[in-house]
Amino acid sequence: MAGRSRQLRAAVVYKRTTLAAMGGTRSAAWRALPPDVRCTLREGDAEHHSTLKEVLAVLRDAGIHVWARYRGDVQRRLQTDLVVTVGGDGTLLLAAGLVRSEPVLAVNSDPRHSVGVFAGATRRTVRDRINRWLAGRLAGTTLPRMGVRVNGKLIRWPVLNEVLLASRNPAEMTRYRIRVNRREEDHRCSGLYVATGPGSTGAIRSAGGRILPLRSKRLQFLARELYAGLGRRARLARGVVSAAGLEAIAISRGNTLFCDGSRRQVSVTPGAVVHFSLDAPPLNLLALDPTRRRRPWRKDQKR
Repeated sequence: MAGRSRQLRAAVVYKRTTLAAMGGTRSAAWRALPPDVRCTLREGDAEHHSTLKEVLAVLRDAGIHVWARYRGDVQRRLQTDLVVTVGGDGTLLLAAGLVRSEPVLAVNSDPRHSVGVFAGATRRTVRDRINRWLAGRLAGTTLPRMGVRVNGKLIRWPVLNEVLLASRNPAEMTRYRIRVNRREEDHRCSGLYVATGPGSTGAIRSAGGRILPLRSKRLQFLARELYAGLGRRARLARGVVSAAGLEAIAISRGNTLFCDGSRRQVSVTPGAVVHFSLDAPPLNLLALDPTRRRRPWRKDQKR
């Protein structure tokens, strides 16, 4: 990027720590916690703020104009030269939904207590990563993302990890009809997961799914806690489909699409047709270490 004629801009999106969210060390919630939990939260809070301070200092030392916001306050597309997230994978997922072609660097602000599958830097390495990006020597990985349409209308967020079609009330049963490659059947369960390759080590894996390649051009689906009564054998309880995807027709009331976690929700009325496909713009994630996603499942990978 040598010879640039304008000042570069970076958006920094950061999380709020658990300690801060509960009101600090003077709150009743803090006093009710066991001592070892308080110690962990205090350490994580200190490390997060040290990391955020370092990220801001590195960017400003490089002459980059910085726009920094708490992740809950960011609602519009992040149109900058660089997007930096400071937190864990949840912060990256929230910011990624507001990014189209902009490069993203995820900084794990608490590596001792956060897996950070998508992280490309920590407090100790972020200066090196930013300097390499400025020099044009920081490699990016193109990750596929899911586009979701409700009755033909595209929702505003491209999905990196997964979508859960479920009731707003976690105790209620979810009913829908699933359509896969001209086959269809009705389900009653606690929700339908549809996940990308990058998201296959997340919630769908914990629910019994399989790990797909990071840059897979396929989608995976899984009916969570499927009701097996009424004498019917489910043939579309789980599977992997092409990038063209699959459909679900909502039957029960109160159905909601939870996109990349719980914060982004889309209400779905009975009869609505939801289409999932890999047609969203890919995410350009910088300095990604693909081996990180295998570590939590190391035993499974050896089977």
